[in-house]
Amino acid sequence: MHPSMRVFASVAVLLTASLMAVPVAAVENPGADASANVPAASPAMQQLMRMAGFLSRLGQFSVALQSGYDVVQDSGQKIEFGERRELVLVRPNRLRVDIERSDGDV
Repeated sequence: MHPSMRVFASVAVLLTASLMAVPVAAVENPGADASANVPAASPAMQQLMRMAGFLSRLGQFSVALQSGYDVVQDSGQKIEFGERRELVLVRPNRLRVDIERSDGDV
């Protein structure tokens, strides 16, 4: 998988998990903190649930990602590629992703 696609996929998974998991937990136990619905969870999982709970209460937020990687050619020359992505989420139904690539194509 292309390195930038891995970054995008991991961000998409994190956003999806944070936006989907917490509202379901809130319906099961209204008024309860999202991390309270995780029995004997590891500290990492508790922190992740706190972050997801925070994001679920926001009306809008944005994330800016910048990634880069080098490709070594057969001749030994290194070529640098990269991109910048900005994700903007506005509830209830708006998601915008802007991509600016630095791959040599104009």
